[in-house]
Amino acid sequence: LMAEKFRAAAEVNLVLRYLTLWSQEARAEKYVKLAEQARTNHHTELQRLVLQTRDKGDHTAELIADKCVTAKRINILTDCIVLWSKLARESKHRAELDELKMQAREKG
Repeated sequence: LMAEKFRAAAEVNLVLRYLTLWSQEARAEKYVKLAEQARTNHHTELQRLVLQTRDKGDHTAELIADKCVTAKRINILTDCIVLWSKLARESKHRAELDELKMQAREKG
């Protein structure tokens, strides 16, 4: 009878020990899965931020390129206007000189 009680107690202790170990292992596995999920979430978020930053950078580069092209066009247009104005003045002066020469010939 005493041996049976001792054996029953030993079996209960053994079952409790296995249950405790199993419970600890299950918790550890759960934490490992949670850590893996957190790592995956972190990686996914990091990739999203990288793409978002790249998109912003691409947009910024496009804006800068557009501003450069606009500035070049304005410079070209300004140069054309300056040259046209200079040619128009020279043409006007030539016409006035030609007129004065013609008047001088008519008088002379």
